Amino acid sequence: MSCSQRRYCLQPIRERKIPNRCLGQPRPFTHPHLLRPGEMTPGLSQVEYALRRHKLISLIYKEAQGQSGTDHTVVLLSNPTYDLSNDIPYTFHQDNNFLYLCGFQEPDSILVLQSLPGKQLPAHKAMLFVPQRDPSQELWDGPRSGTDGATALTGGDEAYTLEGFQHLGPKLKAETLWYDWMRPAHTQLHCDCMQRLAEVKARSKNKVRAAQQLVQRLRLIKSPAETQRMDLRTRRGGVVSWDEVRERHGHIYTTKCKTDS
Repeated sequence: MSCSQRRYCLQPIRERKIPNRCLGQPRPFTHPHLLRPGEMTPGLSQVEYALRRHKLISLIYKEAQGQSGTDHTVVLLSNPTYDLSNDIPYTFHQDNNFLYLCGFQEPDSILVLQSLPGKQLPAHKAMLFVPQRDPSQELWDGPRSGTDGATALTGGDEAYTLEGFQHLGPKLKAETLWYDWMRPAHTQLHCDCMQRLAEVKARSKNKVRAAQQLVQRLRLIKSPAETQRMDLRTRRGGVVSWDEVRERHGHIYTTKCKTDS
């Protein structure tokens, strides 16, 4: 069992074989100039993301103390793609909270963190719901990870196609749902998968609770891996800034000499 600081303890992440094809985001084998072995995103490993999810469920456990005992489920939506013009999308940027908790960098996806029946929080499982792979469409949009690639990349427990979420939704009616339904990151996914459930729970005693504030609280405190990443960016930014200053001052000095002569 691998343990981290601040009394958080994680079960070892089961290693999964990464599919022998292009996936929807870089990995160390295909982009060694960006990622070192064991990293999921630059400077951050699967364990780092699993620890973030663990901390979030621990916060939910503290928030739920003293309430009637129910199971808890967190739902976060990825960002969609936005089109610049017909079939020409803008560069994709993932929703910050979704990216913070799983590192998955593909659009039209859903992250679900669900408590385990009969086990005390923060025990939970992480599930991803991703679009069905379409090889012909990938010729235009680029490769997608699919369900097998999603679990291998993120270290999550399970992955399903988006259609599978329709079977999960009805099971969440009796659970405490943590979901930002007032400002969903993906409007279409919200309408297709979450709107009806949110409306049903809004009329019940077990209402929907916002998850964003809890995630923001987690992001205030940086882990050693995050501070190391921030230090690296600061050093690189300082070098770039100093080069720009020298270049600009050199340009001004050269211009002044030509003017004086």
